[in-house]
Amino acid sequence: MADFDIEAVRAEVRAMDFVRGTPVEVAMWREDMAESRANLVIEDMIPTPNDDGGVCGRGRNPTPSSPR
Repeated sequence: MADFDIEAVRAEVRAMDFVRGTPVEVAMWREDMAESRANLVIEDMIPTPNDDGGVCGRGRNPTPSSPR
């Protein structure tokens, strides 16, 4: 595996220009995420903690629950 300077990477990430969501947008993202998770439960595709993508909804594909 190649060596790299993690501190240099962190500095580059911190220097990136990006816009954070407004409180209204964050609330909307959270509501959308909750609705999405509820839909998965309805479809019997219970999300695991690893499936949760956080506030922005960048989650992974849900894993179907095991047969009962």
